[in-house]
Order: sequence, then C-alpha cells, then structure tokens
Amino acid sequence: MSMQDLEKAFELIELNNDKADFEGPKPEELILKAEQALGFTFPPTYRRFLSHLGCGGFGGTEIYGAITDEFSDSGIPDAIWLTLRKRHDENNPSSLIIIAETGDGGDYAIDCSRFTDENENPIVEWWSPDQIIVDSANDFGEFFLQRIQEVLTRS
Repeated sequence: MSMQDLEKAFELIELNNDKADFEGPKPEELILKAEQALGFTFPPTYRRFLSHLGCGGFGGTEIYGAITDEFSDSGIPDAIWLTLRKRHDENNPSSLIIIAETGDGGDYAIDCSRFTDENENPIVEWWSPDQIIVDSANDFGEFFLQRIQEVLTRS
C-alpha cells in the first residue's frame, strides 16, 4: 500500500494545487549524493517523493527533502542538512532521517534501522534529548498521505 498511498497523495495535491508549495523534482544524482551523505539508501516512497516534489509544503504542513548538494550550507526544508546538523548538535541516532516537525517540539523521522516487507522504513516521532521514539506510520507513503488528508480535512 505504501506506493499507492504516495500516489494518492500526489493526486490530492494536483486536485488542490492552490495549497501546494513544493520545490519541484530532484535529479537522481542529487538523491544519490544525499543518500551517501546520510549513509542510507532512501526507502522507495521517499525516493519517489524527492524525484517528484523535492520538498515543500501543503496547506502549512512542511515536508523536508532535498534542495541542493550543499548539505553543510543549507536550511529547512533540507532534510539532509537538518539530519546532519541534529546528528552533530543533538547527538540524534544515525539511523533517523528528519523529514518534518511534529508541531510540539519533536520531529518526524524515517527510521532506517527497521524495514517492512516492501523494503520501506517506518516513520517515527522523535524527541531529543529525551530520546523518545514513537511509531507514527508504517512508511513514508502512508505518512505523507495522512498529512495531506489532515490539511484537506481542516479546509
């Protein structure tokens, strides 16, 4: 269901384009550099998100992704820059890739230490420095669709 969830989210975004503010597709070369910088291969749904939308927001909900290959000199919504910064500054686990804020002081992250049958990784809520991890979604596709549907429900 993960890729189906992601494609459904893309359809909802197209139908509600007035709420969308995404940077745009990222090339495979940038995605590969981002994976190398973080030390993990991205799950299929997150790779598809990066290659289709890059990063950005929908109705005030921001999803971090890739911007440029200047990973040490960037800012939000650059997931690679933020993840590297939080690994260094806050001693975040190297298995987490930060993809969004929870809105209450935590972060949503891809947990690269665990895999589903579809070679996806679960999405967790992470609170540092308490090091609390709570499962949030089975994979990025489910997570992204949930965020899009929440915005549309509020509208």
